[in-house]
Amino acid sequence: MRLARLSPAFWCSAGLVLMLGACRGTASLGAMDIAVSGLPASLDAAVTVSGPAGFHEALTGSGTLTGLSPGAYAVRSDAVSAEALYLAEVVQQSVVVAAGATAAVAVRYVEAASGALELTVTGLPGDASAAVTVTGPQGFEAAATGSAALEHLVPGDYTVSAAEVSAAGEVYVPGRSTQAVTVTADETASVTVEYLAEGASLGSLVLTVDGLGPAAPASVSVTGPDGFSDAATASTTFNGLQPGDYSVYATEARSDLYGFAAQPAEQVVAVAAGESASAAVTYTAVTGAIEFVVNGLPSGTAAGIDLLGPHGRAFTIDASKVLPYLEPGAYAFDEPADVVTAADVTGNEVGFTYGTASSTFGGEVAAGETALAAVLFEAVTGSVRVEVAGLPDDSQVVATVAGHALTGSATINNLAPGAYRLEAYGVVVDGFTYHQDVFASELQVAAGKVVSAAIEYRPVDGKLAITIDSPVEAKVTLSGPGIGAVAVQQSTTFTELEPGSYEIVAQSVTTGKFGEPSCRIHLPSPTTQTQQVAAGELASARVEYATVTCAPPPPP
Repeated sequence: MRLARLSPAFWCSAGLVLMLGACRGTASLGAMDIAVSGLPASLDAAVTVSGPAGFHEALTGSGTLTGLSPGAYAVRSDAVSAEALYLAEVVQQSVVVAAGATAAVAVRYVEAASGALELTVTGLPGDASAAVTVTGPQGFEAAATGSAALEHLVPGDYTVSAAEVSAAGEVYVPGRSTQAVTVTADETASVTVEYLAEGASLGSLVLTVDGLGPAAPASVSVTGPDGFSDAATASTTFNGLQPGDYSVYATEARSDLYGFAAQPAEQVVAVAAGESASAAVTYTAVTGAIEFVVNGLPSGTAAGIDLLGPHGRAFTIDASKVLPYLEPGAYAFDEPADVVTAADVTGNEVGFTYGTASSTFGGEVAAGETALAAVLFEAVTGSVRVEVAGLPDDSQVVATVAGHALTGSATINNLAPGAYRLEAYGVVVDGFTYHQDVFASELQVAAGKVVSAAIEYRPVDGKLAITIDSPVEAKVTLSGPGIGAVAVQQSTTFTELEPGSYEIVAQSVTTGKFGEPSCRIHLPSPTTQTQQVAAGELASARVEYATVTCAPPPPP
């Protein structure tokens, strides 16, 4: 694995000024931290980073690049294979490095379905070696001297190029100097390179294609005598042709980014026996592209940038992307609106408001070129997380902060940086009084940060339920801390009681006139009892009255 380069700031901090010269200006540089994952330990990655002033660096694993000039960088992650094919989830990423900051890039490889290519070489003597080169997606290149099977290939378009060889005193030329073949996942494509001995009775046609790079296949077809028909996607030589007139047709070509017009669209070339004719097709770019880089927003958050182009064409840019096949001309976008990523008050979700820190764009798209547009967002608000504990439910306002009333634990988002006052209140829930440990505190909110505060509630009083089972109005007295003596005549629940010991005394009750048949005595049980009342709990007591007849009066 490649080791990360050491930062100039490191050498300065170590006092090795002579090795670097003056250690000024490091704050104007940036860094990039690249984390590679998903590959077996024995397999190297294929990551390249390119950027301003011709910067180019290759890495085979995780690492940190330091001392980088601010600007836009391209991080390309090509396929690698051993026993299986591994592809990067994102082949090319655009990253903006800011002065004094470290940009983070994640390169995740995943095992992917692959294809194969069966290459067959014919026409050569048994001891002769072919000269064949196969190129394809993500920098693939392989050489072959004969028939071969290529495995673990990235699905896509491949080019098979063959050069002439000499064997046994004779020159052998390929029937086609280049051929295109498409490899698909889980299948084996096949291509044949046929060599022909040079002969005076046949001719050849050299097709030259200009103006296209390897990423843009040409679209050229050739027809001729005896039903000859073939196609080419790049410069090639058609060998072993019957003499006669051959028609060459060229149509529009496209790369991943640009469209190209072909000139001439049609031409006729005469091929003579033993001679080589030539035809040329020139492609010219007619569209351009914009690489739009959006940094600084959380993953999945839409930037909502409105880009306007010629003739009122409009685009919405929500994340980093490349806009291909654009009409050349002037393009523009206004400073993006602030992006809000969460509601003002949530349960656990934290989100900030993001504003534009910087934006870069030249404003013009030219044919065959990719303009760079970059917008860097930064958090402009912070959040407060308030944890409320000790209450049985969230039924009423327990605290306020930044003008928001809270009924329990909550997160207050989108707060401008500054000082905020948190105030908490005592509450009554289900008849119990709760006091808090925090009455008021100052919270300092910073952009992009979450400041936390905790409020712990505890109950400070209890309840006592006295149940009286009596056919008449009872005579019961409750006494305890802070209440003196309270008369109780029927079943009652007392709230807001101080924790402690409470005494319940019950007295007998007489109804009717003593000595009359209607006289009754109602006797309580128990006559005296003690109950402990705890904070936040309900204690209970019961008094039952039994009724008896009064004793008869003594005889006169």
